[in-house]
Amino acid sequence: MADATFTPRDDGTILLKAIVPAADVDKAIAEVFSEASKKYKIPGFRPGKAPRVMVENLVGPDYATALATDRVVNSTFARLVDEHGYRVVGRPEFDEESMVEEGKPYEYVVVFETRPQLELSGTDVTVSMPPREVTDAEVDAAYVADSQKTSKTELETLYCNKTHSAEAHTFSFSTEEFRRIALIYCAAIDFTERVYNTYIKGKPLEFEVSIDETLTPTTPEQHFFVANELTRRGVRFETIAPRFCGEFQKGIDYIGDIAQFTRELEVHAAIARSFGYKLSIHSGSDKLSVYPIIGQVTGGVFHVKTAGTSWLEAMCVTAMTDPTLYREIHAFALTTFPEAKKYYHVTTDLAKIPALDSLTDEQLPQLFEQSDARQLIHISYGLILNAKDKAGLYLFKNRLYSLWREHAELYAKRLEQHIGRHLRLLYEGFQGQ
Repeated sequence: MADATFTPRDDGTILLKAIVPAADVDKAIAEVFSEASKKYKIPGFRPGKAPRVMVENLVGPDYATALATDRVVNSTFARLVDEHGYRVVGRPEFDEESMVEEGKPYEYVVVFETRPQLELSGTDVTVSMPPREVTDAEVDAAYVADSQKTSKTELETLYCNKTHSAEAHTFSFSTEEFRRIALIYCAAIDFTERVYNTYIKGKPLEFEVSIDETLTPTTPEQHFFVANELTRRGVRFETIAPRFCGEFQKGIDYIGDIAQFTRELEVHAAIARSFGYKLSIHSGSDKLSVYPIIGQVTGGVFHVKTAGTSWLEAMCVTAMTDPTLYREIHAFALTTFPEAKKYYHVTTDLAKIPALDSLTDEQLPQLFEQSDARQLIHISYGLILNAKDKAGLYLFKNRLYSLWREHAELYAKRLEQHIGRHLRLLYEGFQGQ
């Protein structure tokens, strides 16, 4: 167990200093190498059987330490704040001055905001918190303070009151707009550059830059700024994932104004073509209504993430072939939904999901045609696969994998049909171009 010290700060944030035991560090490094030995093919060895030194020679010395550092920090941070009763809000700021080393404890620092604890005397309390717009004066003050740490004179010369273009689209940056963009993205661009130069440069990897984890859609000016700055710094990337208008929720179709989405996608696609990379659409599975538009506007140059929908097809096979096991898992997902929902933006309404005892075994697969049921099972995948009993044995994982191996042909057939529908709709948009 990691040692932890929590210190409240004057600005209301909490500073956490954690020291992770060497045994936990070694375990994380070993797990990374074990997973890599199964993932990569090494001539003369079956998956997972290659000696560690051969795996390390293949992936490079920094591979395991980088991944193990992330694993150690993410797992211990989540556990420590939960054990001490903190509810983290916003994005924690991690200060990882070094990578983990085998045989040594690892120390890191995190600053995070926490949800205040309130004691309410009554039950009929309504709190209204409308979105707060940051004023230009606040932006200016923050920008001046930030510029004292890192000069932005060169950037101001390049962008302020200048017009840039991508195909037929033009973008101009007022001083205030530039300052807002710089405050949001400069630190992230710095971090991306460090990651690229440390772990990606010179390796046969596809590097994706995601800027979709924001509260508002990515503007063309923001998209252009990120792409242009990364290019100026020599960062080579294959895809950028903006946040689009509307909602790309897990496991269901697009929610929003399709006409507006089309107009904005045209601008984002023009920026991507101007710099020579692909647009990436996150949470892209099952967005059937906009697939032809994505294909047409991008000319077939896109990256659509669809991993989650394969999990749903696997769980549908479970409902078809082992109704008892599926009922057990579905009931578990209902009880753990509040925990699963912490990590995703979804509008799932559990009240709209038919009660299990109202469905026959033959009707269970129909749940995967209902949006709320799909999202329930979709976002619960990690909790389902990692759930263990008091003896430390997996509740569902081993039974699921055994069932899927037994019914691999059925799963492959359903996956071919489902993903095939995705591909047909995407292809309809750009065929003949």
